[in-house]
Amino acid sequence: MHRPIRYKLCNKTQHINFINHFFIYFLKKFVFVLKFFAN
Repeated sequence: MHRPIRYKLCNKTQHINFINHFFIYFLKKFVFVLKFFAN
């Protein structure tokens, strides 16, 4: 009974990590484009 809950929690953590990585990647691209247009 404990196993599925832990798996669910781990899955949720992985999902949050994925969103964070995607957000950071997007942010870096955005800053790069901003700097490109600023110059």
